[in-house]
Parts: sequence; structure tokens; C-alpha cells
Amino acid sequence: MDERALRELDAAMARVADGDRSACPLVFDRLWPDLVTFAARTLGPGPDAEDAAQEALEKLFANAANYDPHRPTLAWALAVVAWECKTVARRRGRRRERPLDDGVGGLSDSALGPEAAAEESAMLDALRGAFEALSEEDRSTLVSTITRDASGPASPALRKRKERAIERLRRAWRRIHGE
Repeated sequence: MDERALRELDAAMARVADGDRSACPLVFDRLWPDLVTFAARTLGPGPDAEDAAQEALEKLFANAANYDPHRPTLAWALAVVAWECKTVARRRGRRRERPLDDGVGGLSDSALGPEAAAEESAMLDALRGAFEALSEEDRSTLVSTITRDASGPASPALRKRKERAIERLRRAWRRIHGE
């Protein structure tokens, strides 16, 4: 989303918080694509991602009265959908489920074989560790560039922040993984 769209989203959410239900469709239209994209990148594409995004929107609208108009709506929404993604992942873990296609390489674990699946899992754990080693600002920059609307050009400042965050991620990867 560009700056204008973000301001419109914040204004619409403030209207919803004040009880103006006519602003709900605008909030939904602005948030839905970003929330589904974020959830799909976290959980893999499919119904689980859509369910997590839907649950997040339900919680946003149910708690609209608690919205702080001095804070960005998109950040709040992404935090809620991240929580919902963790909830789905925990449910999967309790049921020992894995998605048919986990979105990594397009292969399921059974198609990879046990050795390759274990190696892939170790690589993903190393990547998570490298990502978690980044500062909150770097993680936020990388997440926002993934979820931002790619139809318009990124600002030079955002491109530079992204470049620096990726370089720090590479260094963290090399420290943790050794390659």
C-alpha cells in the first residue's frame, strides 16, 4: 500500500472505531489482500491462510473500539494475523498435520524423502534463526516489503532499508549456518 492508501485505511479504521459501520467495507478491501498474502507466506497457500486472515479481520472488527488512531492500522492487523498464523501452526502441531504443499520448493515431505525433508527442515530452522537475529526494524522492513503492494515503485529510502536488511540477514545466515 502506498502512503495515501495507508492514511485512508487509518482514517477508515478510526471511523469504524467510532461506530461508523459504513467504513467496514473500505477497511476490509484494503486489509484483506495483505493479510492473506502474509498468512500464505507464513502457513503456505490454501484454506488455512484464508482462515487465519479471516479470523484476524473478525478480531479487528470485534475490537475496533480499542483501536488507537495514533498507531498504524496495517501494523495492528499484521500483528493479529501473525498471532492467528501461530494459532493455526500450533493446531497443526497438536494434530501432527503438515500442509500438502508447504510452499518450499513445491514438494511435500513425502516427495522429498526423509533425508531431504530433514535437511529442508534444518535449513528452514536456520533461516528462522537468522531472521530472529535481526533487529525489529530490519524484520519489519523485510515483512513490509513482502506484503506491500508491488504495483507502484518503492521509495528510495525503502529500497535502501530493504537492501541493508537483506545484507544483515545474509551476515546473520553466515554466522549461524556457516555458508
